[in-house]
Amino acid sequence: MAAEGTGSQLPHARLLFLLLLAPAALWLFGLIVLPHLELGILSLRVRVAPRVYEASLAQYQTFVEEPLYWHTFVRTAGLDDRQNRTRPHSRHDVCAVPDPLLGQ
Repeated sequence: MAAEGTGSQLPHARLLFLLLLAPAALWLFGLIVLPHLELGILSLRVRVAPRVYEASLAQYQTFVEEPLYWHTFVRTAGLDDRQNRTRPHSRHDVCAVPDPLLGQ
């Protein structure tokens, strides 16, 4: 009898868990995924007249042709990589306030 009761509660627990996660999943989708999809679609269009757009790779062509853009991109990626390789990470990186319990 006890085995039948726990087996029938498993679908209810799964449903409860999914209902609990549904709002978070909707928020993440609405606030992160949808804007990124829209930006991707916008990056593949070019304005040819007011309120008139055509499909184009002009945004990416501008990025490749302008040295300022790709130099900034390479420098930023290089600095991030160099910083991650040379500096050890510790929990004190984010804690700027002295901790009296640690004797600081």
